[in-house]
Amino acid sequence: MNVMPERRQWVVWGNMVVGAVGALLIIAPVRLIAHGALNAEGVNPVLVLGGPVLAGAACVWTYVFARRAFLAMDEFQKEASKFGWYWGAAVGLFAALPAYVFISFGGLHWLFPTTFHLGLDLLHAFQLGFLLPILLQLLGFLVVRTWWRANKG
Repeated sequence: MNVMPERRQWVVWGNMVVGAVGALLIIAPVRLIAHGALNAEGVNPVLVLGGPVLAGAACVWTYVFARRAFLAMDEFQKEASKFGWYWGAAVGLFAALPAYVFISFGGLHWLFPTTFHLGLDLLHAFQLGFLLPILLQLLGFLVVRTWWRANKG
């Protein structure tokens, strides 16, 4: 019995590690920029403009190496990965819904009345922060599904 992973598995793991570590290194300067000078509104313009650029570059880097890892997988691993991402992501998002509703209706203030106050601006920011990934995941699904139908019938 051979307990040593085969070459294909090393390629998959290597791409995953390079993708994750590389993305962290790309995004790391955001933390350094965050300690810079603020303008009159209390905002660091370099961070506001540079942060999204670095985050986008980290996303592209991660995508490239995730795709390379995926393409190096055998068919069974690919199906397991697709199944895990599709169902795991959906269940994970849906599992967060009760917490989202609890927080939106003031549950944190109920639990911590002296330390947590949810103002309207904070509530809207929280709601947008929760809904943004869900809406973008749905949009991504629709784009890829439309592309698939157009190209593969």
